[in-house]
Amino acid sequence: MTSVEPFVTKGSAGMQCPSGNPRPLWLSAVVLLAGGFALGLAAIPPFVFDRPLGLVPVNKLDPPPLAEREGGVNFRVGKFEVNVGGRIKAQPPAIPPPNPLKWFLVSAIGLAVPTIVVGALAWHHEQHPALAGTGMALGVLAIAWQYIIIGIAIGVAVAIILVLLSALS
Repeated sequence: MTSVEPFVTKGSAGMQCPSGNPRPLWLSAVVLLAGGFALGLAAIPPFVFDRPLGLVPVNKLDPPPLAEREGGVNFRVGKFEVNVGGRIKAQPPAIPPPNPLKWFLVSAIGLAVPTIVVGALAWHHEQHPALAGTGMALGVLAIAWQYIIIGIAIGVAVAIILVLLSALS
């Protein structure tokens, strides 16, 4: 009788699935890392830039300056002032500051979509559903990050209301 040795190919460096699948894990590992990086791009920058988590960026603009007039005659009584016969100076429109979070979100989605596609290929080709599935789930979370945060906030608000209603009744 001969002993059966486990199948390990050269170049796999001992990377083998716990279930005994002889295929390498490198593509599934890349999917997992890319999904984690995409989720980091979606989740971390709002905290770094101290911006609110929301779908629409909130830009605080200065109020438009009061219209100034050229020429004419100014009549002033106390704080009340009237200009007669002058022209209004053209004011350039206020330009909102750029939103740096937009590019992080675009980058996160741009990385998450290929992660999901390559994750499906890794799942089928390498047959390591734990790694490939986790990487694809992280990619989906990166795409839906803001909706998930909004859903959690709504859920917490509903839970607080239900606790208050049960305490009051």
